[in-house]
Amino acid sequence: FERWQHIDAEEQVQKDLIECFKDPEHPLQLIIVTAKLLTGFDAPICYCMYLDKPLRDHTLLQAMCRTNRLYETDTVRKDMGLIIDYLGVFENLRTALAYNPEEIEGVVEGIEAFKELLPLQLNKCLSFFPGVDRSIAGFEGIMAA
Repeated sequence: FERWQHIDAEEQVQKDLIECFKDPEHPLQLIIVTAKLLTGFDAPICYCMYLDKPLRDHTLLQAMCRTNRLYETDTVRKDMGLIIDYLGVFENLRTALAYNPEEIEGVVEGIEAFKELLPLQLNKCLSFFPGVDRSIAGFEGIMAA
């Protein structure tokens, strides 16, 4: 814990780390924060966010928008974002956001919608590897491919 306290105390260190995070070529690809980087933070490269505390209204909307910015460079393309909700905030999104239901229709999809897409996407991925024996599991299967 003490090893990282200087980061919290020194504003310039935080700013430098955030700039490193925004650079797709930099090895810093994960930032863990508490009550930071939601408002006024612009990092379109941010793909995934894990929610482990309740968020509501404007703060929740900010969190959702944080990952859903499109991003593209010569080497990186991001078409969507992912939010992993450990608390069930999205189970009652209309209440959490306190917005009109029509305003948020289609903004958030439950996992059920993605379960239907998984077989199709898996088959697309597997089509790149014709002739690979998929009956061999684990590391041996990878090496045989």
